[in-house]
Amino acid sequence: PSSDMLAIQCLVYLISIFTNVYGQTMLGLLVGDTCKGSGGTAWKCEYLKNCPQIGDFRSNRPAICTFQGIDPIICCPPARAQRNQDDRALVSNGNAAKSCKILGEIKCQRRPGGRRRIIRERMSRAIIVAGGEDAPPRIYTYMVLIGYGNADTKTWNCGGSLLSEKWVLSAAHCSSLGSLGPARWARVG
Repeated sequence: PSSDMLAIQCLVYLISIFTNVYGQTMLGLLVGDTCKGSGGTAWKCEYLKNCPQIGDFRSNRPAICTFQGIDPIICCPPARAQRNQDDRALVSNGNAAKSCKILGEIKCQRRPGGRRRIIRERMSRAIIVAGGEDAPPRIYTYMVLIGYGNADTKTWNCGGSLLSEKWVLSAAHCSSLGSLGPARWARVG
């Protein structure tokens, strides 16, 4: 046998040992070919270095399409779709449009000496959420609503982060809110 043939046999032998040791499947597909991922979904053969969504190669053990030299080409799941901000509903209740109008009414007046003074129209404290999503209860266990008033009339006007069973980190102004008085309540999650 020629030395080239012997090298190929050794390579095939090493590849078969590699796949047997790690329990991975050799698919015999090329870069760009479609392969079947978990649940029979269509994945794509990619270089391992171009497939960050596979995570840890050793623990996840993806199917191997083939090798390019010593680089494995694996059956790679599709990248998680990134939500495009432009595709989301930006205004859910009309408050955002109203706020844009109010913010557009910021006026600039000239003062003696050429300096400018900005006059801001009073803006209501309406809750404005643009493109948000409702979160299921208790999913963000480190988030805290901070409440004011007595048990019958409490309102939730600030937020913070839970540091321990006893401590919440929030903005300094949340410790007391004018006529509402000091913070008295905390709602976690």
